[in-house]
Amino acid sequence: MRMIIASVVAGFAQMLTSACATMASAPTTMPAKIVAPGQIFAQVAWPVEGDEALRAAGWGGRIEEVKAHVGEKTNWPQAMQDGDMRHFQAATIRTYRVEEVARFRYSDQDAVLLYVPAAKNTHMDNAWRLEADFFILIGPAGVAKG
Repeated sequence: MRMIIASVVAGFAQMLTSACATMASAPTTMPAKIVAPGQIFAQVAWPVEGDEALRAAGWGGRIEEVKAHVGEKTNWPQAMQDGDMRHFQAATIRTYRVEEVARFRYSDQDAVLLYVPAAKNTHMDNAWRLEADFFILIGPAGVAKG
């Protein structure tokens, strides 16, 4: 009987340890809203601080994806790549459904990295969306809790 109980307890401990390890490395986000699109950083030279912030948020495995989808010179939607469109269609940008991934320093300024999941933005016009997720780097005054 003791061996059965010891075996069950050991199995439970192993399961709990695995679950905790998975939870610790799971990517985290918080609902957010873009409130001031003029705060978006369009010309992004990805900083080392961004890598560190992504790792801390559990997004370390997606660093290269973020780098490939943040800023107007990367894989952003067509309309987002155009500075005039971003300026004149600020109301459209405010309708993105976004999630905050991390906050860090970028070019001596505070910045917030937003995740724009493709699946949650099917309401956007074709020029404003991608089939893949993308990211927006924005000043903290440009984003609010969602």
